[in-house]
Amino acid sequence: MTAGAALVAAELAWQVGERFPLLLRLGTGVGFGQADDTRSGTLTSTTYKPGTAYSVSLHEASGTSFFHADPEIREILGTLEKRNTAQTAGLGPHFKYDKKTAAALKAHTFDAPKMAAPGFEYERLDQLTTEVLLGVR
Repeated sequence: MTAGAALVAAELAWQVGERFPLLLRLGTGVGFGQADDTRSGTLTSTTYKPGTAYSVSLHEASGTSFFHADPEIREILGTLEKRNTAQTAGLGPHFKYDKKTAAALKAHTFDAPKMAAPGFEYERLDQLTTEVLLGVR
């Protein structure tokens, strides 16, 4: 099984006013992804012509693409990446898992109340993603 994806995004922000500031933001992104799954094997019949071997193979491929513009989702993802990297001894979401990092994670002391205190970014991200998928945002 193989899977691949690419994402390209850009964001523009402009703020006007001092007493009553107005922030205008525009974010846009395009994503493409594909997954392939190939399986094969040999089956041996136990009822029809017992002992007869049959070769089978299956190949499935699917692709997807999407366009979306939402700076709030990008902001939440950036906040979560920074916070999670800081709370896991510098092991961010893109670290390589091996014996050394497994030992570092095992030795790290996680402060659950501190991790929960900053807010509800995951819940907000879940809500925004659901709205995008349902087409209401």
